[in-house]
Amino acid sequence: MTVEAEDRDRHRHIDGFVDSFVAPAKRERYRSLLLHSEKRRGFIDGLNHKVLGDLIAKYLVDVAPRTSIEADAYLIADDSDLDDTFVSFDAAIKMLQRSQFVIIASFVPGVVAALKDEAPAEVRWLHR
Repeated sequence: MTVEAEDRDRHRHIDGFVDSFVAPAKRERYRSLLLHSEKRRGFIDGLNHKVLGDLIAKYLVDVAPRTSIEADAYLIADDSDLDDTFVSFDAAIKMLQRSQFVIIASFVPGVVAALKDEAPAEVRWLHR
């Protein structure tokens, strides 16, 4: 994947997640800070224990949606080694399950995502 294509995909995942799942009053803040490389780390660290309160509750579910997902996931993570990377579906699921800090995996931009808040927490799904 070229740098330009990866950057387009990154923006599609961020925009899809923000526009579909983040409460309207928080959208511009999420979008601007997730796209701002220097402020992103501090913003993501601040999501620990509060990300669920910023999301639209009707899209939160406890089980994965019944859909086949073969695309790579885009990660938003408090772990700097994982943040802002693309990984396979299987790798993303393992990272979600093992993470001790906030992690969001966008699988289909604006349609399917999963997240885990800071431990102790369970993996939650977002689906539209």
